[in-house]
Amino acid sequence: MQALLVGVAPADPPTFAAVGAPAILMTVAGSLMPTLRALRVDPITALRAE
Repeated sequence: MQALLVGVAPADPPTFAAVGAPAILMTVAGSLMPTLRALRVDPITALRAE
């Protein structure tokens, strides 16, 4: 694996931040979009549909 890390230390904090931040943002966006869509549905209508 170290052969793939050209010029980057294995425990480089900026690298962890550069990889972690987009992963967290994608997770939040992926869960926020369906949540906001579900919040727009009237609960009584949703219960009657089932």
